[in-house]
Amino acid sequence: MATTSFNEDDFDEELKKKEAKELFERSIEEIEEDDVGTAASSGQRKIEKLAERIPQQLQALWEDVQLLVSLLHDYATGVYRKIPFASIASVAAAIIYFVSPFDAIPDFIPVVGYLDDAAVLALYLRMVRADIDDYREWKNAKKIEKT
Repeated sequence: MATTSFNEDDFDEELKKKEAKELFERSIEEIEEDDVGTAASSGQRKIEKLAERIPQQLQALWEDVQLLVSLLHDYATGVYRKIPFASIASVAAAIIYFVSPFDAIPDFIPVVGYLDDAAVLALYLRMVRADIDDYREWKNAKKIEKT
């Protein structure tokens, strides 16, 4: 039976946040148009999986995570395109990181498992807050139009 060993660095919060940020920044450059739809559907599945029991580290970001996935879906389907592709690539990279089981801190590790995901999502949100706010306003206006 294989055993998994951990060392002190595996639980160093600041180191893991730094590693997550570096991985996230590298992945933005690799995102292509076709990846946006994949990120949207993967993100939706993850949201549905976690919806009944949102990890504590993600609770403050939960509404934004759902909005990011919605943005990717609307972009991929052509419903919303009023955003630079660099921002969409960042969102897609963040969501791909979020859904990946192979991130800086594996999600199954109790207490800290979603810490890196939350750090990457929060980083992204700070980077493109204006684009997210524009999308949120657009989405809210669409809801009002429907009523």
